[in-house]
Amino acid sequence: MFRSSTISSTLLFLGTALLGLTMTKDSDHWAVLVTGSKGFTNYRHSADVCHAYHIMKNNGIPEEQIILMSYNDAVNAKENPIPGKLYNKPNGTDVYDGCKIDYEGDACNSKNFINVLKGNSSGIVGGNGKVLKSNENSKVFVYFVDHGAPGFIYFPDIENDKLYGDVINATLYEMYTTKMYKELVIYMEACYSGSLFEGILPESWNIYVMTAANPHEPSRAAYCHPQDYVGDIHMKTCLGDVFSVSWMEQLESVDVKALSLDEQFQIVKNNAIKARSSHVQQYGQIKVVGVQPVSNFVGVSDLPAPEQSLSFLEQVNFRTFKRTLKTSSIQYPTDEQIQKQFISTISAHDVHLHHLYTVLQLEGGPKISLDLGSDISDRMRTDHVFKQFNPMLVGVSKRLTQGDDGPTGTLPRNFDCLRKLVRAYESACGVLREYALKYVHLMVEACENLPSNDPLGDSFAQQLQNACEH
Repeated sequence: MFRSSTISSTLLFLGTALLGLTMTKDSDHWAVLVTGSKGFTNYRHSADVCHAYHIMKNNGIPEEQIILMSYNDAVNAKENPIPGKLYNKPNGTDVYDGCKIDYEGDACNSKNFINVLKGNSSGIVGGNGKVLKSNENSKVFVYFVDHGAPGFIYFPDIENDKLYGDVINATLYEMYTTKMYKELVIYMEACYSGSLFEGILPESWNIYVMTAANPHEPSRAAYCHPQDYVGDIHMKTCLGDVFSVSWMEQLESVDVKALSLDEQFQIVKNNAIKARSSHVQQYGQIKVVGVQPVSNFVGVSDLPAPEQSLSFLEQVNFRTFKRTLKTSSIQYPTDEQIQKQFISTISAHDVHLHHLYTVLQLEGGPKISLDLGSDISDRMRTDHVFKQFNPMLVGVSKRLTQGDDGPTGTLPRNFDCLRKLVRAYESACGVLREYALKYVHLMVEACENLPSNDPLGDSFAQQLQNACEH
């Protein structure tokens, strides 16, 4: 009787202890969700990030361990035909309902973002002060959505708050050395987002990154007019982004415990290709982190790699990948489904222009005609500036020829020079807006090919200012 009672007590103690360990372990999952834009034409970014919030929460990540940053102006903007609500797909649900924002307005900035990642609450200004309190046992998921250029991404104060690749990677390295995570997963929705990680992020940091675009191309918005409807109302702006809605809508239709990060990458990549969008990329620790279930990062599981993922990295094409999925419970979209889903996509460079055209088409009026004319004039001026600046690079860079304004294969590494050229442009031409981001690769080309008599790029900065003034 004594032995039986002792054994029962011991088993009860061990069971309670194991349950406590499991609960502690399962709750050690964190998510940082950020949109760095503002303005109604960036409505889709606010909808993307609130949609992601619900996915994290519905998969079990505690509310206190989800940190959300958003300027939060689109939802109640005067242009919003359904104020107080956000929709991430046609006839979708209101993703703003229950979306809890920790840093909004001016508190949504790059300094706070960096301090959130570092767990540095003393460096926070504004917001509610929430930061990562993760450790070497934590699984951390970071989702960023906004505009980007080769070498940097934007925050709402677009003139004064750009986050460059050197700062991003230095922050990730500090997180690695201070043991802020066991594994870190980053999904980044931004044009040219691959430029922030390609050739920079090492496998040893145990970070897995999926980007919406390679280093040399923009990403695309989704559900734009005429797909921008909620009931019989047209929102007159894009509701989502191809990359973002691909990974989020997929997670809502599959068992997230049966799908690996690497498998999701292949599906999202294929969606983007079939939608004639960008080339989705992955970086960092793919072989160890990439084979883990998505639920380990968008939820609270801590499962080993799905069985079908163990040999996945040896497969060479999507056709083979499809055969693998057919042996599992995962349903992959057909080409017809993808093309039907993304019948109305727009380059991120052109969303503002598309919005103005849509309003003109649906409402008309002299004001919108003037706004449209002004936007077209600004774009023509931007084209003119960089057409003047481009010939100055010919002969300096072997990659450029006279009149070539297409993207190059050069990756940003001289970030100090890039900062200098961006400041030079903005001091003479004004804010570097979405459309002008297509020309930042020329600044990168200049900075990566500095002549020996100008190691700091001062001459290029002056030439860029001169181009603005002519």
